[in-house]
Amino acid sequence: MKNDYELGVMNGAMGIVLDTAADGSLTIDFDGHPVEISGDSGAPGNLQLAYATSIHKVQGSEFPCAIVIAHKSHSFMHHRNLLYTAVTRAKDAVIILGDRWGIDNCASKCQWTGVTRSSRSCCRARRARDRAPGGCSHLLPPNHRRGHR
Repeated sequence: MKNDYELGVMNGAMGIVLDTAADGSLTIDFDGHPVEISGDSGAPGNLQLAYATSIHKVQGSEFPCAIVIAHKSHSFMHHRNLLYTAVTRAKDAVIILGDRWGIDNCASKCQWTGVTRSSRSCCRARRARDRAPGGCSHLLPPNHRRGHR
């Protein structure tokens, strides 16, 4: 939604549609505050459905369950910080979908935004992971680890 100061709803706010009317009016709950949107105003045209969203857009938010994709087809985005951010969006449960290579790569790849203490720590952890037998297989359930088919 675009910033709408009259309704008190800002860009990026997510809500749940509580009611719809024949005239196109909507009642949407934004963080516990129901908002009435008239069907003849321009506001409904500013709404976007959010069945799924990106990790970047929900940073700072929490959900009962988060489904995270860590597949090799998304390898250009893989890095440990992004996986951490995705997993910590979940209050109760997280589901990580992907292939072994994608999950392993995402868990082990450092994001380089300059040499900082955290990036040096990340790279030390990666070197330790590379020396450890089985790589990051400790992140997978026991029946999915290397040597268990």
